[in-house]
Amino acid sequence: MSTRAILAIAVAALCYFVMSSLVSQMGVASTPMAQHFGMGITEVVPLFSFLTGGSFAGIFVSLFIFNYLSVRQVLLLFSGLLVVAATANYLLDSIVFVPIGFAIMGISGGVGIAAAAITISSSFEEEHRASMLVGADLFYSAGGYLIVTLVALMVTAGVVWSVGYLVVGGVSVLIFCISLMAKFPDTHSESSGTDVESQGTFWSINAYLTGAAMFFYVMGQNAFVVWAPTYLSEVFSVGLEEAGSAVSNYWGAGLVGLVISALVLQKVTTNTFLVVISASGMLLTAVFMFADSLSVFIIASALLGLVTIGSFGSMISLGVQQQDNPPINLVPFLLCCGSSGATISHVLSSYLVDIWGIGISVKIIFSAYLAVFLIVSFVSLVRNKRSDVRLVCKQESI
Repeated sequence: MSTRAILAIAVAALCYFVMSSLVSQMGVASTPMAQHFGMGITEVVPLFSFLTGGSFAGIFVSLFIFNYLSVRQVLLLFSGLLVVAATANYLLDSIVFVPIGFAIMGISGGVGIAAAAITISSSFEEEHRASMLVGADLFYSAGGYLIVTLVALMVTAGVVWSVGYLVVGGVSVLIFCISLMAKFPDTHSESSGTDVESQGTFWSINAYLTGAAMFFYVMGQNAFVVWAPTYLSEVFSVGLEEAGSAVSNYWGAGLVGLVISALVLQKVTTNTFLVVISASGMLLTAVFMFADSLSVFIIASALLGLVTIGSFGSMISLGVQQQDNPPINLVPFLLCCGSSGATISHVLSSYLVDIWGIGISVKIIFSAYLAVFLIVSFVSLVRNKRSDVRLVCKQESI
């Protein structure tokens, strides 16, 4: 792999870092943001839907944009937009502009992570693709861990909440600069090469079910990131910095978990891997509902990150495996499913918390991880049966 191609992989990793940094600080930034503008927490949290909704819109745009623009052009355009939006959000300091800034940053992050996933998927052969996608999630987890820790420290020191997003804008400047030198895959030639085969083929039901699993996984993950600090603050009467450690520990343990996941995926199938970790995630989120102390919740949060953080990348790999000739827009479709889960998560969870109180938040998290386990188990079962049928047919033909 050439130096310029390696730079493209580095840009892809930074795009994962940026997307995580945008969404993971929501739980820590929501309370100081509400205090800064003199608003209630349930009024502020829905504003983050402009961020996640923008991410969804960006990923949706990525279904088509690569037919007209190269990966480099896309990254230059949208990383520049993110820098402008983050800077304006900080300088204007207006609640009126916040939804606009969030939407622009979300769109930019969504397009960026789609470009990153396509770059990685196109740069590696199938036998290495799953572990490389999980490896890219390492930077996603690193972004979450570092930005949550940084923002919690800044908020405690009295720094305005919007500085966290200004930091993300700084990383986007780096993406812009490296993209000028990197060599990215030619999506035009790839798409033209697969269109003939894939346009006439219907996507399997398992591809759509994998998208549903990604929807619930991201929905549960975002509900945890947004509401865990507030839940711990209210239930166990602790400060925001201490309560935020549940989220930072989740991402921190995820750094180790992603390395382990990438190694494990070299030895086991993606199906087996996802069934085991989704079952573990279901059990660990059940602990949230019955945790009688802060330490138990914190430990369960760290274990959740350690065990399940590799779900996102491995689900993309699982979804691609459901098609014999996967079209290039299958990866953006799966990302769309995950992004829509993030978008709905904030609106739905805020509505339910407003009605039933903060205790409902942990039940939402558990329900989402339960749905992931059920869907992944079904997809894996059907996939295994289909593989068995193919093996029998192959043996009979011999």
